[in-house]
Amino acid sequence: MTGPLDVIADHPVGALDADLRSACIRALGISRQACRAFALERSWENSARQFIGKSERVATEPLAAAGPPHRRQRRVHG
Repeated sequence: MTGPLDVIADHPVGALDADLRSACIRALGISRQACRAFALERSWENSARQFIGKSERVATEPLAAAGPPHRRQRRVHG
């Protein structure tokens, strides 16, 4: 499961602390430009590009390596 520690990791774009006051004071010293650049790298558009790129790579891999496909029929209610 991912959370703030996983997202921020070693990037200088966040301040996590059990003491909220300490985290807020540290956050005030963080570069706005660094935060913006970090956020832009993780935009919906970039996330979609990354997903599509990985999907295309998976689609071109041989199916035999993945084993037999598992198919389930879904029931549509409504």
